[in-house]
Amino acid sequence: DRSSAASDVYKRQNKEYMKSSADFEKAYKMSPKDTIYLYYAASTAVTAQDYKTSLKFYEELRDLGYNGAGYEYYAVNKATGEEELFDSKLLRDEAVKYGEYIAPKDKKSPSKSAEIVKNIALIHVSNGDDEKALAAMRLARDKNPDDLGLLISEANVQLKMGNKERFRELMEEATTKDPDLSLIHISEPTRPLYIS
Repeated sequence: DRSSAASDVYKRQNKEYMKSSADFEKAYKMSPKDTIYLYYAASTAVTAQDYKTSLKFYEELRDLGYNGAGYEYYAVNKATGEEELFDSKLLRDEAVKYGEYIAPKDKKSPSKSAEIVKNIALIHVSNGDDEKALAAMRLARDKNPDDLGLLISEANVQLKMGNKERFRELMEEATTKDPDLSLIHISEPTRPLYIS
């Protein structure tokens, strides 16, 4: 039976994500300065649909002030002509040194603050805790009033909660802050708009 087989595959994958989340948490506990591991633990817990655990990790990241901003390291693969992302500057530099890659480039990676708060809020919404969701957004926006990502995340939470008028107001505010922001169906939104 195909449905039974698909269910078995799903359960196996879910267990693997749960194990990965636990492993990332252990790595973080061994090296608390490497908060990226806690971020990965939260992300994989969400993928495993373990929202209780992911909420705990995301709230810890928020409380630590983690934003995830940093650099990503790229170089062009000489054989394919494609630009590729490397796990670290050291690995990228070694690949360039050995002549396999050219044109190294460092790109600033965006902050993950808005994503973290949005995920906290969405987990609260899925748990039926709308007030906690809105409180998480208010706190984040108070700390980062000019963060367009947070503004749009709050709009998405409002939409998910069915508050179309508040969604519309927030999206109008977003377009005031960034007139180039392209919006689809602001007057009658059909799905959340996520910006990463």
